[in-house]
Amino acid sequence: MAFNFIFKLTGKINFENQIVKLDYDGTVNYMERFTATFQAPDFNFRRFPLDHQRFFINIDSNFSEQRIIFKELPGFSGMGSKLGEEEWIIMNVLTKISSQTQSAFEQGTRFSLQFEGERHLNYYVIRILIPVLLILTVSWFTFFLQDYTKRIDLAGTNLLMFIAFNFTISNDMPRLGYITLIDTFMVGSFIITSVVILVNVMFRRLENIGKKELAKKLDIYAIIGYPLAYFIGSVILSILF
Repeated sequence: MAFNFIFKLTGKINFENQIVKLDYDGTVNYMERFTATFQAPDFNFRRFPLDHQRFFINIDSNFSEQRIIFKELPGFSGMGSKLGEEEWIIMNVLTKISSQTQSAFEQGTRFSLQFEGERHLNYYVIRILIPVLLILTVSWFTFFLQDYTKRIDLAGTNLLMFIAFNFTISNDMPRLGYITLIDTFMVGSFIITSVVILVNVMFRRLENIGKKELAKKLDIYAIIGYPLAYFIGSVILSILF
């Protein structure tokens, strides 16, 4: 039965069940079960994975309100209690009936299903945040070594580990035309890890030219400045995103 139009479909609708019930007073109850993929161009992933998204499905009647009027069925309009959406926390489910101007320039009925979602953060904390924090902590611990050559070796190894980790999680990141929160965090961490190598090379250079005492004094600032740089970076991210 083709008396409705569903917005933002990508591909075909796979119908599983279609039921029509006609009452003596002319009321028609139509039920169908189908699977479909919808496009959501209004998403904003700038705060990914802390983003909050709004989903909606609009169904318009192809006929005017004089012929067909959508009505909600009590107990059927809404979201199921068992969605199986492990990635999202579904909230604020809303259904409503409204009037819209159709392609035939007549007022028709629109049924809207709207809901909001937030991501479950367990995956991102365990698979991304904790490993990155461990890598950054190891980089910080290198400043407590007295041998600058070993520092450079460990910092270089740590940088390679960070690069490999970045490639590992790249498939889990959205491919967008703008920078997200997690992109900024990863790039910032990559830059600071690279700076650690440069700082240790500088300390090694000071030691070679007989300025070991100066290197030790600057070392204190590096030990304090490393976690301070991440604290300042976190504050900046919270403001920008």
